[in-house]
Amino acid sequence: GRNLNQIMKQDPSLEGAKYVKAYDRACPVEIKIIEMNILQMVGQDVCSNENLHFKILQKNKDPRENSRLQIAKGEQSIENKLHRDRNNTLSHLDPRLNPDTDLGKSNLSKPAEQDLTPEILRLEIMSDNDYFFQYIYECDQYLFNQLKGQLDLNITFAQFPTMLVKLVNNCIEDPEHFKCVMIMNTDSTATLKIFKILEFKSLEQISITLKLGEVEKINKHVSFRYKLIRHQLQVNQSKLQEVCNILKLKNPSLIAQINKQAMISQPYHMRMQGARNPMDGFGQ
Repeated sequence: GRNLNQIMKQDPSLEGAKYVKAYDRACPVEIKIIEMNILQMVGQDVCSNENLHFKILQKNKDPRENSRLQIAKGEQSIENKLHRDRNNTLSHLDPRLNPDTDLGKSNLSKPAEQDLTPEILRLEIMSDNDYFFQYIYECDQYLFNQLKGQLDLNITFAQFPTMLVKLVNNCIEDPEHFKCVMIMNTDSTATLKIFKILEFKSLEQISITLKLGEVEKINKHVSFRYKLIRHQLQVNQSKLQEVCNILKLKNPSLIAQINKQAMISQPYHMRMQGARNPMDGFGQ
């Protein structure tokens, strides 16, 4: 409720409301190293697969647009969309860009939204397994024009966020035909590539270079994400207590059996030391 909304406002990615979060979703990524020096040292391919969080933000030229989009998105939508990710991780999706809703399917095609050109577009990629893993890509109109020439894109900068969202969603929802690869470089950068898989070959859809986040900013993100986890833990504990209270009224013998099994599962030396069992008084 309110506590979650207050925590979400502290998201370091927003930089005090300078940026608006447009998209946040976990995507399967193949993480690999192709540097020959490293491969020769380890004597084998270095590759792993992990669901990484893709967060897309934009900084608008007119600060009033940030406020307008935040209002349109709504504080309540953040809480309503928790746990939508298939892996039960925290996901906060912008209704304008969420393909799972009718709102997301219709608003992306509105000319009014496409005419809104951001000043800066930022892509952040983070991991749930390593909170210090954070790579960032920032793009303005000038850098986009360079990228557009390199990749032969036929879109405008205003349409670039929508393109990224669609590509990431394709990797999530159609992994047989789309693949996301993140190549780790030795200079603290990473190259993100998204491929469309055809019958006989793979076509590169996009290739961008991300930089490792600054230490100070990474530390802020770590603190913020721990706050989210702590809040979620408190919510789950509260729900568990509610279930226990119901069981205590409806089936007290079951609670006694759970407490008994919990005590048996504790190491012998802990029971002998008189350490308090975390399940003692379960449901009381």
